Amino acid sequence: MLFELTDHAIYTASGNSFSRAFLLGENFKDRKNLLVFDTRKEAEAFSKILSFIAWENISPLFDFPCIIDFFGRENGWFVTTKELFEASVNWKYHTEKNTLVFERNGEVSPEKCITALIDSGYVHSTFLSKPGSYKKDGDTISIRLPFEEKVVALSFFDTVIDEILVFDTHGQFLMKKDHIVLTSILDKRTVEEVETRDISKNTELFPLLGNSEIIFMNLDFWEPLQVVAKMCQESIIFAGSSTEKSIDIGIKEIKISSLQELEMLVKNFGNTVYFYTKHTKALVNFLEYNNLSFWSVNETSISGLESFVIEDRYFIADDILGDIFIRNRTKKSIVKNLDLLLEIRPNDYVVHRDHGVGIFREIVEKDLGGNRREYMLIEYRLDDKLFVPLAEIHRVSKYIGNDEPILTRLSGNEWKKTLDKTNEDVEKIARELLETYAKRRISEGFSFTRYPEQEELFRKNFPYEHTLDQQTAIAEILADMESQNPMDRLLSGDVGFGKTEVAMNAIYRAFLNGKQSILISPLVVLAYEHMESLQKRYAPFGIRLAVLTRFSTQKDVTAILSGLRNGTIDCVVATHRILSEGIVFKNLGLLIIDEEHKFWVLDKEKINALKSNIDILSLSATPIPRSLNLALSGVKKISVLTTPPPQKKPVHTIVSKWSEMVIKEAVEKELARGGQVIFLHNRVASIESIRKQLTGILGKHVRIAIAHGKLDGIQLEDIIIDFKNSKYDILLSTTVIENGVNFLNANTIFIDDAEKFGLAQLHQLRGRVGRKDQDATCYLLYHNDKLDSDGKKRLLTIVNNSDLGAGFEIALRDLEIRGAGDVLGIKQSGKTHDTGLSLYFTLLEEKIEELRNGKTAVKNDCKIELDISYFIDNDFFDSELDKIRFFRNIESIDTLEDLEYTHQTFEEANTTLPESFENLFLLLRARVIFRKFGVTSLKKIGSSYVFELDPATEVPMVRKFLELDTTGDFTLISIHKIKVDVKRFRGDKDFLESLLPSPPTPLPKERGEK
Repeated sequence: MLFELTDHAIYTASGNSFSRAFLLGENFKDRKNLLVFDTRKEAEAFSKILSFIAWENISPLFDFPCIIDFFGRENGWFVTTKELFEASVNWKYHTEKNTLVFERNGEVSPEKCITALIDSGYVHSTFLSKPGSYKKDGDTISIRLPFEEKVVALSFFDTVIDEILVFDTHGQFLMKKDHIVLTSILDKRTVEEVETRDISKNTELFPLLGNSEIIFMNLDFWEPLQVVAKMCQESIIFAGSSTEKSIDIGIKEIKISSLQELEMLVKNFGNTVYFYTKHTKALVNFLEYNNLSFWSVNETSISGLESFVIEDRYFIADDILGDIFIRNRTKKSIVKNLDLLLEIRPNDYVVHRDHGVGIFREIVEKDLGGNRREYMLIEYRLDDKLFVPLAEIHRVSKYIGNDEPILTRLSGNEWKKTLDKTNEDVEKIARELLETYAKRRISEGFSFTRYPEQEELFRKNFPYEHTLDQQTAIAEILADMESQNPMDRLLSGDVGFGKTEVAMNAIYRAFLNGKQSILISPLVVLAYEHMESLQKRYAPFGIRLAVLTRFSTQKDVTAILSGLRNGTIDCVVATHRILSEGIVFKNLGLLIIDEEHKFWVLDKEKINALKSNIDILSLSATPIPRSLNLALSGVKKISVLTTPPPQKKPVHTIVSKWSEMVIKEAVEKELARGGQVIFLHNRVASIESIRKQLTGILGKHVRIAIAHGKLDGIQLEDIIIDFKNSKYDILLSTTVIENGVNFLNANTIFIDDAEKFGLAQLHQLRGRVGRKDQDATCYLLYHNDKLDSDGKKRLLTIVNNSDLGAGFEIALRDLEIRGAGDVLGIKQSGKTHDTGLSLYFTLLEEKIEELRNGKTAVKNDCKIELDISYFIDNDFFDSELDKIRFFRNIESIDTLEDLEYTHQTFEEANTTLPESFENLFLLLRARVIFRKFGVTSLKKIGSSYVFELDPATEVPMVRKFLELDTTGDFTLISIHKIKVDVKRFRGDKDFLESLLPSPPTPLPKERGEK
């Protein structure tokens, strides 16, 4: 057994549904179990998983007949929502009124029995073809039960029921019964449709639940939860967030992203690795090819299974295997759009390149003349709707910008005006970026020499083992330093993941090469923290260090400036003070900028003046998507740290309604162990009243300091420094402390009104505590009795992503990326909010290419509108999200080789592929080929197929396209428009296939390719 569950307990660390289904299936076999969910959608999704694990049908209890039937059942699995306990219904009365009881040897005529069945909503059926039907054969009345896969046969002897027999729906005898209870199926009301009342008044409900095991699933925000659980004879709670009384089951997530990692896992834990996948063929081939012994491979078509590990038992599902074998379908192609990294989910804001900002609602299926196709339904302002074929999903990107952008109108030229203004803005920035890039490419930097022995000794002197990410980042940075061109690299890493250690390797190489370094920090307090770290690390290596801030005395300043000028200081840690006029370096070679975006307002030009021919390394703790640099390819390189240091512990995260008792106990516990507390309240206007509240809860002896952005900069830093020096017990602050500062003695943080923050911001704030190897706790506080669904999801997401490194996962899910433009060295522009950051970057990338090549690029797009069905069944995907991800990824493919690789992965995982699936790849192959020639559209107009080419397409390229015509059917209407007679082909598919010979025709190179 994975873990033994006991009654009247609260369990956490079992956030994924797959693990919970296992736990329930093992603990509650052959019993009567009722699972209670927040919403019907959650109940239905979990039912599919539990049904697979428990090998039983799961019965939904949403309407009256189902619920009344449940009261009389002896065992089985049932799901419902919390509304069952809130509904103002006298269930005892309804049960007595809406049930039929037939007993063996009971006196009733067959005619009266049939009348009672009809009055209860049952219908006659010769073959009992559907639940709730009956038939009469001689002296036997057979009834197909409405809520079980069973048939009950009442055998009559005159007007007496002689026998009651139970069969399955295939006619297999199961048992004899002394009596049977049938439920009326006339009352179709659901519990959501009736009035609610106080839980304590629903006393007649709980006796009817009897000895059922009631299991509450993720109802953290349902106020009566604890009361209801106590009123049940047997109950347990699966909580999304931790509480002081909860039991940690110890279930963890697994992260495997490559075949090599999967191979190592099976080699090390073969007998305790269990696979659950729809891709059994591909998996077994992989295991056998690598001579790996495997214990269990279970085939399932269930979507949404999430892998997990408990102790040394690994359960691997398609969230991992799908990524490795199927979802990673475009691994050979280069993703050119940042937005591919951001999942599009229903109700997300999106941007259609041609139509503007709307809300993606759902995927809808349409049958157009026998052609099944799927569309993204996007809603715009004034209820305008747009149906975007999934085959054109590449034109839709996730909106990243304002929390609630203004939706565009589909009619009029509103969006065109927005794009025109944005393109003007984009051109200015593109020229600035190219100018900066050109200067750095022209200017010859210093090529740092490697010193293998000394550098290896320095690395080994690190008291911990470098993570794989740190090793990779160090190698990338040192390789840049060896280049003749000046380095310009961003090092991004989650809170406490060792960015400073990576940077220190670069400083050490500069020192070995006789070059000076600057480590510049946006905050005085952070500068001293860096100085302390460097002093410890460089103590055995003779690097001469100095720190220059506003706290430096005039005597120290004079000595430091002299040391920089004559070369007796190798590395200076400083704030923007180092950018003052008159500071001269003897031999500056490396500039490291911590949180560069915080310097733009006052010091941008001064930093740029230093950047021309020295190596630059920028550090950022803000979790940003791994491939953000692709949007500005060639301008800045990025290294990312995603693996936590071995001694770092995750922050224990608790969601709680505002409670003076919770606050008092947590603060007193932290102060008793000599720690400090951060209390985050993000409204300056009411922060003083919060201080009074806290004083009232904790007592006047607790020292509270207030910090917020309206304080003078020097005053703010003084408060933070005093807190770090333990002059205060609690730092009551706004988000001004979000980035950068390490509070090594603060191990508890409260975030007030947590549901109002974005996911990435919550993650950053949570990272302010637990910076050493201490246990740390983050309390997410909310005030409203009923949170909206988005608020709930955000809080539960941050709780369920509390593992180390989750910042990168969270950033990909969040609706906005704060300061991403600044991280790359771009002026933040209001235009990014008009179009969303993803489309903005796409436009910027296109403009950069245009300016580099000196001419407008041919649009790399081709719209094919033909009567060809390209529907792909949902069984090919693990979820709707996976389907969206697939279409978005596959449309970034721009080579036939990569398309063929993708097609092959499907063939390996599925024995047969339907025609509609093959049709999709036919259309994709056609589009890849046609757009290489500058074709922008192919349509059937009247009796002709019409190709339109981009006006920028040159004549030689048009001639090459005409060579595809092997039958002489192409007719040139104009230099950029070609038609073909429809009658010469059996249909649209036949026409396309005639143009796509196998093997593929060698394609011309894109303009600008060498």
